[in-house]
Amino acid sequence: MQLRYMKSVLPPSDNLQKVTALTWSPNNARLAVATTDRIVYMFDEQGERKDKFKAKPADPNGPSTFVVKSMAFSPDSTKLALAQSDNMVFVYKLVDDTGAEKKSICNKFLHSHATTTVVWPRDRPNELVFGTADGKIRLATIKSKGRNVWSLYEHAQGSYVVALSCNITNSGGSGNIVGGLSSSVSSQGLISGHADGSIYKYMFPLEEGGAGTVLQIVIHPCVPYALSWGQSIAAAGNDNKVVFYDANGREIRTFDYGAEDGAREFTSAAFNPSGDTVAVGSFNRFYTFSYSMKQADWEEVGVKQIENFYTVSSVAWKPDGSKLVVGGLTGVTDMYDACVRRHMYKGKFEFTHVSRSAVIVKTLQTGARTVLKSVYGLEIIRINVYQERYLVARTSSTLLLGNLETCKLSEVSWDRIEGGEKFHFENERVCLVHAAGELHIIEYGRNEVLGTCRTEHMSPYLVSVAVHEKRGLSPDSKKLAYLIDLQTIRIQDLLMTSGSPMMMPSAATSSSINHDTRIDWLALNPRGTHLLFRDRQRHLHLVAMATQSKSTLLTHCSFAQWVPGSDVVVAQSRNNLCVWYSIAKPENVTMFPIKGEIVEIETGNAVGGGAGGAGGGGHRTEVIVDEGISTVSYALDEVLIFFGAALEDQDYEKAADTLSELELTPETETQWQQLADAAEKSGFLSIAERCYAALGDIARTRFLHRMSKMASAAAAESGSGSGSDSFAVRSQLALLQRQWPVAENLLLAQGKVDEVIVMYQDHQRWEDAVRVAEQNRHPEAAALKSRFFRWLLETGQEEKAAAVKEEEEDYLAAINLYLKGGMPGRAAQVVMRTPAHSWDMSLLESILAALAKAELFERAGELYEMLNRFPDALVSYKRGHAYRKAIDLARREDPSQVRVLEELWGDWLVVQKQMDAAINHFIESYAPLKAIKAAMECRQFTKAAGIIDALDNPADAIPFYRRIAQHYESTSSLEEAERYYVKCGGARDAVEMYSRAGKWDAAQRVARGHLTEAEMRQLYRTKGAEFEDAHKFKEAEKAYLAAGGEDVDRAIAMYRKARMYDHTLRLVQMYRKDKLSEEHLLVAQQLEAEGSLRDAEKHFAEGKDWKSAVQMYRQHVMWEDALRVARVYGGPTATKQVAYAWALSVGGGDEGAALLKRIGLIEQAIDYAIESGAFAQAFDLARSGLKSKLPEAHLKYAMFLEDEGRFAEAEVEFVAADKAKEAVDMYIHNQDWAAALRVAEQNDPSSLQDVFVAQARTCLERKQLPQAEALFLRAKRPELALKMYRDARLLGDALRVAEDYLPSKASEIQMELQQMQQQQMQQGGGGGGGGGMGGGLLLGGGGSAATSNGSFASSAAPSTSTTATAFMGGTDGVIAKAKGFERAHDYARAIEAYLSLGPSDSPNLDLLERVWEQAASLAINFQRHRMVDVVNMVSGRLQEIRRHQAAAELHESIDDVQGAIRAYCAGGLFPAARQLAGNNPTFLRFIEERQGKYQADGGGVGGVGGGGGTGMGGGGGAGMGGGTGTGGGSQQQAIEMYAQRDDWDRVHELAAMQGTDVAGQYSVRHAERLFKQGNYLGAAQALQRHGLPPVATSAQLNFFRDLSAAILGATITERNPDAEAAARDYLYRLVMQLRNNPGAAQKYKVELELFQKHYYACHFLSNGSLAKNRGLKTLAAMCYTSALRSVGVIPADRAFFEAGMAWKEAGRLSMAFVMLNRFLDLNDAMEDPDSSAAMIENSDFQDTDVPFDFHIPERPHVPDRAREDARNLVLEISMDGSTDQSLSTWMCEQCGKPTFEANLTCHCCKSVYEPCSISGYPVAKFDKVVFSANGPEIVSIRERWNEWVETFRMEPVTGGPAAPIY
Repeated sequence: MQLRYMKSVLPPSDNLQKVTALTWSPNNARLAVATTDRIVYMFDEQGERKDKFKAKPADPNGPSTFVVKSMAFSPDSTKLALAQSDNMVFVYKLVDDTGAEKKSICNKFLHSHATTTVVWPRDRPNELVFGTADGKIRLATIKSKGRNVWSLYEHAQGSYVVALSCNITNSGGSGNIVGGLSSSVSSQGLISGHADGSIYKYMFPLEEGGAGTVLQIVIHPCVPYALSWGQSIAAAGNDNKVVFYDANGREIRTFDYGAEDGAREFTSAAFNPSGDTVAVGSFNRFYTFSYSMKQADWEEVGVKQIENFYTVSSVAWKPDGSKLVVGGLTGVTDMYDACVRRHMYKGKFEFTHVSRSAVIVKTLQTGARTVLKSVYGLEIIRINVYQERYLVARTSSTLLLGNLETCKLSEVSWDRIEGGEKFHFENERVCLVHAAGELHIIEYGRNEVLGTCRTEHMSPYLVSVAVHEKRGLSPDSKKLAYLIDLQTIRIQDLLMTSGSPMMMPSAATSSSINHDTRIDWLALNPRGTHLLFRDRQRHLHLVAMATQSKSTLLTHCSFAQWVPGSDVVVAQSRNNLCVWYSIAKPENVTMFPIKGEIVEIETGNAVGGGAGGAGGGGHRTEVIVDEGISTVSYALDEVLIFFGAALEDQDYEKAADTLSELELTPETETQWQQLADAAEKSGFLSIAERCYAALGDIARTRFLHRMSKMASAAAAESGSGSGSDSFAVRSQLALLQRQWPVAENLLLAQGKVDEVIVMYQDHQRWEDAVRVAEQNRHPEAAALKSRFFRWLLETGQEEKAAAVKEEEEDYLAAINLYLKGGMPGRAAQVVMRTPAHSWDMSLLESILAALAKAELFERAGELYEMLNRFPDALVSYKRGHAYRKAIDLARREDPSQVRVLEELWGDWLVVQKQMDAAINHFIESYAPLKAIKAAMECRQFTKAAGIIDALDNPADAIPFYRRIAQHYESTSSLEEAERYYVKCGGARDAVEMYSRAGKWDAAQRVARGHLTEAEMRQLYRTKGAEFEDAHKFKEAEKAYLAAGGEDVDRAIAMYRKARMYDHTLRLVQMYRKDKLSEEHLLVAQQLEAEGSLRDAEKHFAEGKDWKSAVQMYRQHVMWEDALRVARVYGGPTATKQVAYAWALSVGGGDEGAALLKRIGLIEQAIDYAIESGAFAQAFDLARSGLKSKLPEAHLKYAMFLEDEGRFAEAEVEFVAADKAKEAVDMYIHNQDWAAALRVAEQNDPSSLQDVFVAQARTCLERKQLPQAEALFLRAKRPELALKMYRDARLLGDALRVAEDYLPSKASEIQMELQQMQQQQMQQGGGGGGGGGMGGGLLLGGGGSAATSNGSFASSAAPSTSTTATAFMGGTDGVIAKAKGFERAHDYARAIEAYLSLGPSDSPNLDLLERVWEQAASLAINFQRHRMVDVVNMVSGRLQEIRRHQAAAELHESIDDVQGAIRAYCAGGLFPAARQLAGNNPTFLRFIEERQGKYQADGGGVGGVGGGGGTGMGGGGGAGMGGGTGTGGGSQQQAIEMYAQRDDWDRVHELAAMQGTDVAGQYSVRHAERLFKQGNYLGAAQALQRHGLPPVATSAQLNFFRDLSAAILGATITERNPDAEAAARDYLYRLVMQLRNNPGAAQKYKVELELFQKHYYACHFLSNGSLAKNRGLKTLAAMCYTSALRSVGVIPADRAFFEAGMAWKEAGRLSMAFVMLNRFLDLNDAMEDPDSSAAMIENSDFQDTDVPFDFHIPERPHVPDRAREDARNLVLEISMDGSTDQSLSTWMCEQCGKPTFEANLTCHCCKSVYEPCSISGYPVAKFDKVVFSANGPEIVSIRERWNEWVETFRMEPVTGGPAAPIY
């Protein structure tokens, strides 16, 4: 039990104002609250105050010092009893007779002592019980007049009554508990608590006039102020204990709260209506206890603590158990919702379980509430609601049923397993429950099964129940009609049942009705007096239960029903509406012609109708008829219907008033007569008189009027009654109804013999008068009899007079009277009855003559036979046609006459049309032909055939054969008919007979046996034509088929002409199979023309031409059917085609896609469009309806374009289909290597290897081995290059490849190489010049080489050992390895390899020159950061081998004028030096100095070929920098001049000549100029290209900071990745300069950290942009995430937006959600000028490296539209519960705990990780790669490194070449 506080209906007062009484009205509508101020407050059920009144004192003139001690509502909730301390109990009437609320005192009961408590038992509405201070329990009777009070019992010592309570268990309804006093529906007992602790129990008498019993059951340890009686008796007081007793006072359970803190005395108690929960009030709290069914004991279920409530003075439960109200010492009254549980049922009902055995069912639509309660206190387990009206609930052993509209509930014993029952709710009064083959009838409002029966026919149309309550004079009636078999109805009288609520009742069968046909519908009338049923032949029958008479109302009935609530029958017979207003006269029917079918009968108030008088003016009954297009209603005569209802209730006055308003018609005349008969039988003489007056029966009217006066006189005489029961009136009424015995008995009972005799005489009933006189020994009996005889003679009644004489044995007088009266037969009977009498012959002759005259020949024959005159007797018998007696007489007297008599008898019977009787007589008379004719006349052909078969001469019967054959044919005895047809020569008739019967085999058999072939064919052809003309196609078909040949085509043509295509096809299938398909198509075309498209479709399909069916539907715009046909018959291809065509028919595009999507064929239509080459339509449909098909469409289109040779377009489509690999394969196939590489690099880097391998194989085919090698290596397939060289027997190259890329193969190759060398030596091979083994690109063949001293030596072939050494490696091996590095773009290692060769390694100086120049060329082109160093080194080496001109030209190639002049001068090439120096005085002066020096050293003799002199020049002069200041100053002026002209290219050229310091200064000046112009990209690129000053000033450092900040702070639309890349390069140089200068690093520590942050920001943003542009989505997202560490340098909103959208593109929505959510938070914060980053929720980034103390951007860096897209994406992800909404983590290598995946520092263990140079993510040890070929060590994640290098072919820091590391 859950008690939830709802409200305070009365607030607390400032002082003590105790609530003395609380009570609820039984109808749940009112709550009454009384306080010590003597005011009674009235509240509604929701606790809203509606009224209040002040209680009256017992003495109106006395002081108002009393207190209302207790209150109780009456059971009907209209009265309220107040028990007052001034010795008075007042009863207030709250509702007057009109139903209006009006308070008045209707009763008052004064006592000698104060009244303390009052209860009003629920089953005693006129009795209330109250207790008094002197210990008495008194009963007061409420009456309209006077009052009556007496004592039920009293305490022996007069102890004060402190509490009074009625028992509320097994009440079957709601209870009411009022502060110490509780009441219930049953209330068969009550208990009282007294001040001495004693508790008494009083039980009311079970019968009226009986005596109640009283018993002291227990003495409680303290005063039981809190006392209530439910399932147990709960008592509590000031001992802090709550004790539960059983009904006999035995203690069950005690709860002791004495040791509990704050425990006080208990003051009030109340049980809930179910009696299983009690609330007990105390101080500042109240306790609730419930009875546990499992524990079979009471247990505390809760305590409600209410501070400052003080003493709980009163407690009351609402009668439905849904609310508990408690009152306190300060006047506060709180209302609590009491609920065990509450739940919804189908969204229409609310079930509130207020206890385990009570549930409140609330209809949500209307708010109506019904309390469903087990009267046995059982727990309600399950509740269902059927038809939104009927309740079905279950307990462990009972079934509860209820009607929510009538609020009637029933509970019956039920021990069946749930689920086996079927409930029927067709009857509003009862529920039919079918279970285990038994039908149980349960009446709503009755707690027992009304009746049971066993039937297998449980249709609602085959079971009917009539429940009629007593109204007026009509008795109760409860009957059940059901079928025991399909032809037998059993009627069960349910009022004759016996049983109890916990026992199954038995029922008595009142009648059974047998019918000869199966019954399909039955219904009882409301009173159960008549049964209406219909059989399978549609005959409608009516059965009157009282007389068991059955009458047939209709012979064809399609609808029948009783008008609800009346005995009027409505039925339909074909096109007639039939109404029987009076079922007593079934022949009186009112009929209306109708056009449709009756649907139902509706009853209700007429529109605009009044209240309705006797004729029901405000009521309307209509029969609803469905006429197809609309429905029509036919109104019934309400007056006649009301008459029937009044007659049922025996309200004859109302019935007469109803009829008096109508005109006299046959219907009303019948009803007047019906009313007259009923009133007459019931003794309502005035009503009967009124009826006969209306009928115009004046005699009866006068008679009844006289009877009325007689009844009035009798009533006046007796002084009581109406007088209709007096014997005189009753006898006269019996006389009126011709009930002579009744009238006779009534009069004789009163000794009125003379009146009886006179009555019979007046009505000419002399026999009865004489009988009465003789029976009563009347003295005038003889005279009366004599008068009777005279009267008979006077009135010509000789027959009756003769009978009187015959009784007196005066036979002669009797005979004479019979003859006189013309009755000779009676006279003859007298003679024959007295054969011993001797009669006069003349008398006998006169009798015989009279008999002959009267043609009584049979009687005359009997008289002749008695007189032994046999011939005369025989003649008389013949004349009288008494042949039986004649034959009997002939057998005795003349047997020869028997045959003649038999034939005469037969002839007579034939004349009398008694042919069947004549047959045997003809047979007996040996007249067979007559017998045959008679048998045939009476259609006893079987007997006739038997007679014929017995004839001696069958030829005599030939005329009869045909009629016998026709008879047998009519009875379907065809074989017998055939036999007789053949006998009479009618074989053709037999054939026709069989043809008519459809027995063609038999017909052909007869025809073959008796007809010729031509006759047979002609017969069948003729019959076929006849049948065809008569539209008897089936018979015609059989005839044509029997004829055979071309007549089969006649049958086919016949059906085709009649458009009976099924038969046409059937015959074609059977006889012309080769034309079946053609016939199907013809039929289909015809059906299509007729509009029968579905049938046409079927035949198109049967004709194997389903495409025509599709086309047919398309022409009729019936695309659904076209699609269905295509799907069924054409398969997927046809389905696609039709779906596609349908989509095009609606315009394609969005509409077509929507259509295809709706029918689920969007994918198939797109497939068809693709297959048919309609790619534009395919794209439209895919974009509009199924975007997942776009890739496939693009792929198919690409393949189409490839086949067409449109490769560029095909490439675009392949890429759009995400099939770049296919585009690559296409270009590979066409050997368009550049295109293949481009597509692979841009879209599918994994295909690069395939491109390189394919291109390498092509080169291999063309014998271009070096190119093939390079391509194999680029494809990372060195094994293929190795195989290529081995196959070509170029083992030196193979060895080189193996050593570089496949070390495991090197030893194997070396062995092969040695083997090959040995073979060459054995063959004497020594080979040519000093060229390289492989014939490399840079190196030529053999040639001369300069010696070490500068002279030339002729080249000679190397020795065998030298050759071997070359093959094993040597110079050629180094060159080959360098070429390999070069091909692999590993230029740094290639340079090192080239420079590793020196004069000691090879005497070939030309080779060395070319090798060194190749190294310099690689540095110039690919390693520009090393360019100057490499050039200087190569120049030095060239000058060492006297190649001064080559060295100078090398300097010139990099614009190193000074170096070139030095080289020229060193080689003595002064003219070239002067030419190069031009007019530069510094250079010219240097040349002059060098030349003088050169000549002084003896170097004046020039060498041959410009290769230098024969001697080496020693020392050197001063450098070029040693010139005068004049030259330098002029150069500076020139630079300034160009700077002022903005010719910055010239400025940088000249500044570079002045050294790195000057070049760096002018680079900064140029950048500052561009920065001021807003050209951030140009400024960054100037610093990138022209370098920085070796030592930067503070101002320059500030400029560098401002420039990088401006580039990083751009909006998303202004952001320039090229500027970020340039900034990264100059920042890298700047950071390296500061780090390498310890003084500067210390001085500019803060600036250095800032520049490092800027560098990382630019680096990762630049990497992210590059990765994004090349489709590396995950890498781009990682770079943008790493850039978040620089938030604040990068605008925060832009940074989070870019990271979030990058993760969205990468497909990781969880990361995208967190980033974009932070972005939206920042946007919201930007709108608040006072906000800061600290105010933003940072829980998502709390354990990350992402800073949170940055400044909020002052302006948005992301456009509004992008912001809205982000907001929509966040909302979409948040609504998707499947997406995790948190940052991704990885496991720390040190602590093993998860941390943010981009953290460089683990938030748990603080371990620090190196950042990946590409992605910025932490580098794990197992995944770490280090690259240092280009100088600095670059640390990366292996996967990211390989991904980057394979895409960009360079490392990310210096931009130098790089290779993957696996």
